[in-house]
This record gives sequence, structure tokens and C-alpha cells, in this order.
Amino acid sequence: MRVVLEPRINIKDLTKFTYSNAGTRERLLQKAKYPNESNPFAGYYNETKEHLEAFHKGQIPLVVFEDTARRLRQSADSILGETDKQRYLKTRLMSNAAALETLKEHPKLIGGYSYIRRVHSGYSFVESDVAVSANPDFILEKAGKVYYVKYHLDKVALTADAVRCICTGMHWAAQAKSSSVISRSCLIISPANGGTLSNKEEYRTYSGNLRSACRQIASWWPDIQPNSSRKSA
Repeated sequence: MRVVLEPRINIKDLTKFTYSNAGTRERLLQKAKYPNESNPFAGYYNETKEHLEAFHKGQIPLVVFEDTARRLRQSADSILGETDKQRYLKTRLMSNAAALETLKEHPKLIGGYSYIRRVHSGYSFVESDVAVSANPDFILEKAGKVYYVKYHLDKVALTADAVRCICTGMHWAAQAKSSSVISRSCLIISPANGGTLSNKEEYRTYSGNLRSACRQIASWWPDIQPNSSRKSA
């Protein structure tokens, strides 16, 4: 079992940690400190993001999303086994099909951007000795402005608190590379929310919440055990 010695977490889990009870917080830190090297959720929406990359590059029209979604559903329907791996693969294919179909229905939401590059890693910040990865999915340009864009592809809409915390984390990570990046250039495109989301107001409260959460993570980290409660360790 691999153990991460120094506190580390991604912005999505940090946001969950910020607004969760103690039990959920411990489970999130167990996952971060003792990572599953064969994490099945890595690249969960890979097919969808590959299509988004090609679309933003101007290589494919949106109609291709619908065609691919149909093929993914056919592939999912052909999986007849009931092993955990087969159920996971079927669910993942269906989720990508649904995401592609939803994006196809929102041309104004995802259109109008020029491609700069896709981001896989490298955007992070450190707060209270906790390293937080906060990668956008893409860096895009629109009307002469550069945007750091994360796609929310799940069916469940993000809460306002989650939007502000994720955008704040993306902003801090982008600023670590370039101090000129402003908060409003960090966006979440979320069909489930019906729009493009960003920090459009003062976010001092959410900055304080993230800093407080990082201090708690740093405090708890040494006592987090893989299969037991921190309190009983």
C-alpha cells in the first residue's frame, strides 16, 4: 500500500471536505493519503473530453457528439457480465454517452471559444502545507480573453458553495503560474446548472473556508489510518 506522507488533495475533494461532516472528511483523507493506484475513476469522462478538445480545435462539429453517444450506448448494452469491472465499464460508457448528448443540446454554452491547450496536470497551490491540485480541463480564448475552463459533466448540478470554492481553487492555482490571472477568468461550464459559472462577487468568505479546511487537513493528516477512525488510531 502506497502512503502519501505530505498532505495532498484535489480541489473537488477539498470542496467536499469543506462542507462535510467529520466521518466524510476522514474518508476523503483516507482516499488521499492511501491512494488506489488502479483508481477506476481516473479518466472517467475521457471520451467526452477528447471530443470537447476536438470541437474546440474546430476539428469536429457537434453532430459527432450524438453519433459517438449512440455508439457508446451500443457498447454499453453489449456488456452482459455482472462483475464489478463490467458494471463499472457499462456505467462509465453510459455516463459519457449522456454527457455527449447533453453537450450537443447546449451549442451556445460550449461554442465560441478558441482552443489554446488541454490541461492534464500541473496546476496547484499550497495552503497551510497542503498541496491542492486544481487543474482546469482546458485553457481557451473568447473575445480576446483567456479563460481557465473546467467542465462539470455530472447530471447533478453544483451548489453555489461548490462553484465558488472550485473557482477559487482554480484561481489560486492559475495565479501560482501567472499572478496576472483574475478570478473571473476561471470558469466552470455546467450543463446541469444551465450555464457558465464563475466567481462574480466577493469571495473572501470562501477563501477563508478553504484556508480553514486546509489547516484542518494538515492537523489531521498524521493520524489518518487506512481502515480505522482517526479518533481510535
